[in-house]
Amino acid sequence: MSKPKKKDVILGSGKLYHKEFTGVIPENEEIETEENLVGAIKGGATVTYTPTLNEETSDLNEVTVIIFNSDEAIFKSGLMTLIGDTFKLLTSTARVSEKDGVETVLIGGVGNHDGKTHLFHFVNSNPLRPVRATMVGVNQKGFELAFKQDGATVVDLEVKGEALDDAGTKIKLQLGKKVAA
Repeated sequence: MSKPKKKDVILGSGKLYHKEFTGVIPENEEIETEENLVGAIKGGATVTYTPTLNEETSDLNEVTVIIFNSDEAIFKSGLMTLIGDTFKLLTSTARVSEKDGVETVLIGGVGNHDGKTHLFHFVNSNPLRPVRATMVGVNQKGFELAFKQDGATVVDLEVKGEALDDAGTKIKLQLGKKVAA
């Protein structure tokens, strides 16, 4: 294993792409299109993985067993640019219509739950070695719109990861090919 160099440091935020999840993870080129771009990010993005382990020890401390019980993956990002369809990512009850250039977003009502699962694909902007993080799930946090006099309105997205495949994978990370600095 080689010693890490400056170009191995991950810097910067990136872009967030979205597609409805159909059971298959598409290739990067299919996801990373202008049509699938969610919008501008403010405050970066975070991917968190947390395993839940139990440690069991015998009464005489002779045997210790670690049992892997479950795991959780969370993706968080702040969205600064909002269009009507963005709200469909934030809540499964959003319905969007447009008339005379005005978008109307209706939110709420249990009967309006669309049941969709979403694929989120974040691409870090580091040109020397981009990192891609792909997760599937739905926003678990709801949302809050705070209209501030001195700053952009940012809506936080918090996706709890679901299985990407039959093996139970919750995060697909791709560390880009190293580019000579």
